[in-house]
Amino acid sequence: MIQNIKTSSGLELAHFSLPHTRFVDIALAIGVGSRHEQKRLMGISHFTEHILFRGCRTLPTSYQLSLEFDRIGEGLNAMTGREFTMFTTRVPNEELARALKLLAGVVSEPLFRDVDTERGIILEEILEELDEDGKDDDLDNISRKFIFGDYPLGYPVLGRPETVKNITESELMDFHATYYLLSNMSLAVAGGASWAKCKQAVEDAFGRRFIRPAAPSSARGRMPAPARARPSEIKLKDLRSGIHFVEGSGSQVEVIFSFFIPGERAPGEMARMFLSRVLDDGISSRLQRTVCERRGLLYDISSGSESFTDVGLFDVQFSVSTQKLVEVVEVVVAELRLLGRELIGAEEFGIVRERFRRDGYSTAESARGMATLMSEVYLLRLPLPLEPREHEARINELTPQAVRDEAARAFRFDHCAFVAKGDVSPAQRRAIRRILKRLD
Repeated sequence: MIQNIKTSSGLELAHFSLPHTRFVDIALAIGVGSRHEQKRLMGISHFTEHILFRGCRTLPTSYQLSLEFDRIGEGLNAMTGREFTMFTTRVPNEELARALKLLAGVVSEPLFRDVDTERGIILEEILEELDEDGKDDDLDNISRKFIFGDYPLGYPVLGRPETVKNITESELMDFHATYYLLSNMSLAVAGGASWAKCKQAVEDAFGRRFIRPAAPSSARGRMPAPARARPSEIKLKDLRSGIHFVEGSGSQVEVIFSFFIPGERAPGEMARMFLSRVLDDGISSRLQRTVCERRGLLYDISSGSESFTDVGLFDVQFSVSTQKLVEVVEVVVAELRLLGRELIGAEEFGIVRERFRRDGYSTAESARGMATLMSEVYLLRLPLPLEPREHEARINELTPQAVRDEAARAFRFDHCAFVAKGDVSPAQRRAIRRILKRLD
């Protein structure tokens, strides 16, 4: 059973009990990511996440910080996304209070040490996404830039070398003070610790010492509003559709179809998740079966959605030799058109539904899965089912008609950005354009 309250200090807290386990997973989500950045500060969300590992008041060096988390559990991890940043750890039940106090210190009292050292590490990380000429070589980054343009959802999460090089210590401090507020956080705990023990430990850790004045006046006026106020929303009509070819020198052409879909808060999210499973959920699913197993055209093909609160992208992605490129595009388009025109058969629908249902119960048996899911859902106010029985009930409500209707709305030429990176001839480009227009 999930229990959820807002603590006396203003922190959103969710708890899921798994009494059979000796461990507890903790996930703290902060409502800040690359979407909240100004262009000149591109990458500052990720930089801030990194700098927090450099030490805090109670653990003043990166070594002490890492050692203490390693001593009591599985270490501290973090990730920065486009809409939120998340810190996670797993510890034995008896170490919950200690872990929460350590985590509160890390996110509330950073020392901002070794900024230039950490900058060098991030610049090396960025180089992994660039080619030998310093141009972006990451297909996801290229695709998002094409679709979102100068809107922050198109920014690479890591930032650009030129922006990361110029981010100052004072800008990191201001950014942290603006966004790392209890009112902009969601904490989830899942595992063997009781609800009563969890509430007390959270109150002790994220209480008075975490309360501090609002962001410095230097931050106000140049920083966006706190994340719960949301940056300006973007609509499907604002996204850029079309066909974009990028030169590349690899042995294969990298391809990504990105179809524009409503965000996670919009009706139909469960049907869109179901649709993704029809296309790519094991070797027996449609794309794997048709493109790889039957025709032997690819080693692998994947599909899935990247959803934000207001818009989303449904991606189909693969790499293929130049000679097979047009044929694969044609097969993929045929499968997508079919889903928007014909109902899924009863046997296939039943198999996908059962796998979807089982995955809900599998997540509910994973403390880590539940902690990360709850922290994101409560932070972003997503209307997604968390309890396994509610998840199953929502799946059982789905019909082949609902899934077909979502496919028909999504798989359209005017709602598609097609990006290919590699050696594509003019004749192939013309052929691909003709094929994609079948999605009209």
